[in-house]
Amino acid sequence: MKKVFEIANTEYSFSCEENVNIDFSLVETDGGVSLYKIRFDWEEECCPQKIVLTYSFPCVDMYSLWDPLSRVRHIVPSWVGESIAESRVASGMPLKAIFSKKGENAYLLTVSDVKSPISIKFGGSHQTARIEAVVSFFTALTGPFSSYEALIRIDE
Repeated sequence: MKKVFEIANTEYSFSCEENVNIDFSLVETDGGVSLYKIRFDWEEECCPQKIVLTYSFPCVDMYSLWDPLSRVRHIVPSWVGESIAESRVASGMPLKAIFSKKGENAYLLTVSDVKSPISIKFGGSHQTARIEAVVSFFTALTGPFSSYEALIRIDE
């Protein structure tokens, strides 16, 4: 299943292998900080399969990556799997940042849910001069539930 949302000239694409109702909306924007609400609803209580959000943004004045557990600090091509920030209840946090050459924030993404297994990956594309973002929800087995809600905060 694939569902696409167009918000503020950016295409956000969700994909998953199960039937789930997906709602994604912009809650507020203020001074380069945007807050998005994400909601997943299933017909019955279940242990959800992985749901993947993908989108891209311009690579302008972006120099290095940071997240709490990664050793990779340089921006790698989008097809390389080394720059993944993983989080779950006992390790990491759902946060990935890109800094400018001056060490200032260029782009930061974080998810409000610190319990569920989530991964965030940023990778550069030489063909488009954009950073491809991949946020994967439920990357490991979780307990059953029928709905899920979280906020995604993006600071540019």
